[in-house]
Amino acid sequence: MQNTLNEVKSTDTYIDEDISSLVSYIINIYIAKYPISGYINNNPNLHLANLEKFLNKKQLEIIKYPYHSEKPISLIINPNSINKITINIMVNPTNGIVDKESINLLNKLYKNIEENLTVEELLAIIQNNNIVNTDTSNIEYFIIRCQENIVLRSKIIEYIKNALDISDMNIASNGIYRRNMFIREFYNYYGIVDNNKKLVRSRKNNN
Repeated sequence: MQNTLNEVKSTDTYIDEDISSLVSYIINIYIAKYPISGYINNNPNLHLANLEKFLNKKQLEIIKYPYHSEKPISLIINPNSINKITINIMVNPTNGIVDKESINLLNKLYKNIEENLTVEELLAIIQNNNIVNTDTSNIEYFIIRCQENIVLRSKIIEYIKNALDISDMNIASNGIYRRNMFIREFYNYYGIVDNNKKLVRSRKNNN
């Protein structure tokens, strides 16, 4: 599988072993959970809720916590002044929503800071608001890293979908069924929004 995962490159944060073992584990789960089209193996060990018990910290970050941060993100007000202020921003690791306490602090300095803002939306508001001199480099770096995580997750999901699609070379409908169930369950369970996702209705069996 390592050679066929060349398109899903490791990053400075995640190693090839993290990625390949995660992919293999999920594929094997869906092959066992849906051995044939229209049938489900209800073994609880094959449910997504049980999947996370077998993943390491890095693998969980890939599929569930793309906005994970070991510490708050520092926003520095008046960085070159003796009156420098540091605001530590907390972000939901799953969806990138800035927490309410951080919003309350920011509202003392900026206008139009509403609840349920993503960290990307917050950065755009700060950059468009020239009331105070602000160093946003920490937020910018954080967002770049998070976007890399999301792109990596998308590549992994796409690879798994394609692998499941051809997971039964004798009966094509079995592979299609596994792919469709993976799409339905995985996106719903992890709250992933993908406008390009679609179920496969049929595929010609050339065997």
